[in-house]
Amino acid sequence: MTDAHGCAPLAPLLPNETSSSGASSPAKILNRSAAACSYCAEDESNLHFTLAQNQPNPYLSITVIPFTLVGAADVQLDIFGSLGRKVTSIVRKALKTGEQIITLNLSGLGLATGHYVYHLQVTNSSGVYCQRKMMTIYEAVARPD
Repeated sequence: MTDAHGCAPLAPLLPNETSSSGASSPAKILNRSAAACSYCAEDESNLHFTLAQNQPNPYLSITVIPFTLVGAADVQLDIFGSLGRKVTSIVRKALKTGEQIITLNLSGLGLATGHYVYHLQVTNSSGVYCQRKMMTIYEAVARPD
């Protein structure tokens, strides 16, 4: 299965690993190079925009994904589940130079507890560029009275 650009979905995530000290490390993307799209210049993306970590992370209901554009651009934010399947996309057209945010509402998106990869694609007059980061959604656990 591929997207409109012929790109395969992101590779699955490895579950959290526990070190000998008992500390848990975050999930990792398998086959990262296989997940990269040929139409998206990931290695040159820092020249065109900067993607920051979502805040708060992990989050329960609402999180903000900040990014900074060097020039005007169209952006598409894709969110992928832990098995590499795209679960939603958000498109913003004709954004101006400078700091930007995309706010995600968990209840509005219907995303379950787990690890997700968010992939920001920026299209400007120079080409198509992308970066990705990981976020965690958790469900509040009710405490007994």
